[in-house]
Amino acid sequence: MTKIKLINISLNFVFGIFLAILAGMSSIFIPLQIRNIIDGSQVQIEAILILISLFIIQIILSLLGTFLLSRNSEQNIKNTTRELYRKSLLLPSSFFDIHNSVELSTHESNDLSAIKEFQTQSFPSMVIGLATIISSVSALFYLDWKLTLVVIVMLPIMFLLITPFGSLMGKLEENARHLAAINNSFIAESFKNIKAIKLNNAQIKFNLKMEDNTNLIYKNSVKSDLVASFVTPVMYAVIFATVGIIFLYGGKRVAANTLSIGTLVSFLIYLFQLLNPFSNIANFFNDLSKARSSVSAVEKIFETPDENIASGVGELEDGDIRLEDIYFSYENDLILENVTLQIPLNKKIAFVGPSGGGKTTLINLVSRLYAPTSGNLKMGKVDARVVNLNAWRSKFSVVSQEDYLFQGTLKENLLLGVSDEVSDEDIEHALKKAQLFDELDIQGNGLNLSVSESGGNFSGGQKQRIQIARAMLRNTPFLILDEATSALDSESEFKINKALNEFSKGNKTIIAVAHRLSTIQDSDTIFFVDEKKITGFGKHGDLLRTHEKYRQFINDQTIK
Repeated sequence: MTKIKLINISLNFVFGIFLAILAGMSSIFIPLQIRNIIDGSQVQIEAILILISLFIIQIILSLLGTFLLSRNSEQNIKNTTRELYRKSLLLPSSFFDIHNSVELSTHESNDLSAIKEFQTQSFPSMVIGLATIISSVSALFYLDWKLTLVVIVMLPIMFLLITPFGSLMGKLEENARHLAAINNSFIAESFKNIKAIKLNNAQIKFNLKMEDNTNLIYKNSVKSDLVASFVTPVMYAVIFATVGIIFLYGGKRVAANTLSIGTLVSFLIYLFQLLNPFSNIANFFNDLSKARSSVSAVEKIFETPDENIASGVGELEDGDIRLEDIYFSYENDLILENVTLQIPLNKKIAFVGPSGGGKTTLINLVSRLYAPTSGNLKMGKVDARVVNLNAWRSKFSVVSQEDYLFQGTLKENLLLGVSDEVSDEDIEHALKKAQLFDELDIQGNGLNLSVSESGGNFSGGQKQRIQIARAMLRNTPFLILDEATSALDSESEFKINKALNEFSKGNKTIIAVAHRLSTIQDSDTIFFVDEKKITGFGKHGDLLRTHEKYRQFINDQTIK
């Protein structure tokens, strides 16, 4: 399992910390030099040049240290982001059934941002701040131990007052990230299904949901603002009280000639120089808590068992597919029960039956998107469990009722999952067989025709025919059609069925899930799936004569 490192030790980290500490310690000399200038213990021009040099040295050290630490963090975040995406692609389908994908990606982005912020800002600031505090307090004792005691008493008071509020702010910020993730998911889902919202006149319902989301975000923000508005005046009150005490006490010391004006000014500079480091250290523990929480959230994803696609036999010969005594449950709900069937090689078989009977689940088991709860899945004599997922899935092309298109070009979408070298002529031939070549004006726009999000610039029938053309290019021995012609008109369906029939002549096994009679009636075997079981199988005519529910199912179809 990949472990997320809050602190990534490397050469850049070591040098960055070293330079950051030097930058913090170099700040000790600036107020001392200012004291020398005010008290006139050095030649003015020489003293000013030394002061300017000290400022420049501190800036350079701080810049270099922060840059090296940030670069170290950026490298760590880059690797983590890449590994997290790689891991996400390996997670089982059931993981995404439970987790909303948009909310998940938003959470991942926010968690990585929190880790990055800790590594690039909070931790370097804490290191520089700690070095500044140690060196500055040492300098204060060197200047005047009595005034130093005043500072030592007042600063912890401010620290103790601010820290609880910082912890509360951290919790409110974490809640804000969570609420933002939920709202982003809701917005993305709304835009993706905008046509359904419009057609169902659901705008008011979605507006009310958005109002609820924004109200929760608003209430959380008001709490954050209330805490922040309280912390600021408290902090300033403590600062002014500390400055006032130093002025009163130091002024009397100056009047009594027991303290120089330069020393008093240096004290005030050191005081203000200490405020930011103390604040950074107080914030550090809050940021550390948030970063640990984010690390824990990301590591939970890495801890989720993946599909382990490369484990097992890498070579697999084509053969009949057999399901033996298959049971499948999803979250304790039994979906399939005691299913035994055989899918012969180079035949066309179909799964039909009422909605919710388990047809799509069957093809998901065959393609190994899911694993059966019990029972055996075999290709030929080889058990699926000993074959790695890459080798198994390379045998299947799937044309689904879902719109599996991605932003990019038409060519990129057509070549998705195509491992062999394919020429533009091969692509055009597949488009012609899918009745798309002339319709999409390929000759005019080329294969770089743009595809928008989810293929929104194509019709439903065109999107399914693009999937069919993709399946032809993959040229796998098994072709799964999950309601593949559901979005087509009768003429397009006839053309596609003709193309599929030609496609299947080249030693192809077609597994179809369909409702339309025209799609299933020429199948070599039809399996009727009802109430979690296979209740009958055979050719169309045989089932019409022998299977009452199949006959009723066919008679109920509006398109026969």
